[in-house]
Amino acid sequence: MERSPESDRWIRSIRVRTTPPSLKDNTGDADRLIKGIEKVLGGGEVGMEIPLSRKIPSLLREHHYHVEVILCQEHSSWHVVDILPSTETVSVYGLAVDLGTSVVAVRLLDIATGEVKEESSFSILKFRSGRTSSRGFTTLAGRAGSRNSSRSWSTGSIRKSVS
Repeated sequence: MERSPESDRWIRSIRVRTTPPSLKDNTGDADRLIKGIEKVLGGGEVGMEIPLSRKIPSLLREHHYHVEVILCQEHSSWHVVDILPSTETVSVYGLAVDLGTSVVAVRLLDIATGEVKEESSFSILKFRSGRTSSRGFTTLAGRAGSRNSSRSWSTGSIRKSVS
């Protein structure tokens, strides 16, 4: 069996359709959704946080038991990150940031397709001491003036480098 690129992704967006509860099947909504997710994934353990599980009954009923689920793989199990209506065309993006020793690389990814939408990288600033440090943004900016001006300088520089 050949593996698809989607099966290698550790963040996924999948559509799940479940059946409404009935007298013959009165399974709870969270369990019903988890079974639907497991069916789409082809097995594996699925979990979610309690605050999100409390939203499931109203979400399923409002969207006629057809939802889009954002999942993150953690070791051998999947974690439900969010539940969205599947009736809407919604783009879900993720930001991947690689903080290297000398370069920061940033990628904007379409979660549904895995496509890289934008990509940028920039060098980490070096200081008089010769050390490279990701904490340096605040340190260098702090020398330039007040705490507020240092924040605007550092975030402004990052935005400029990324855009």
